[in-house]
Amino acid sequence: MDDTESIDATRYALAKQSTAIGDIQTSYGLLMLTETEAVEVRAFVSQLLAQRLERLESASN
Repeated sequence: MDDTESIDATRYALAKQSTAIGDIQTSYGLLMLTETEAVEVRAFVSQLLAQRLERLESASN
């Protein structure tokens, strides 16, 4: 995946996927979260993706 594709994929993940996190599928099965836990996981993943996007955009300039 080139830089542009990585940036686009990260933007999509930040806008759509991270906001839809509920239960988490692992290789050992489904990890069921409470609504409070899901909110915290969504916030954490959104923060990680925002940091990734910042790094990718800085590196591509």
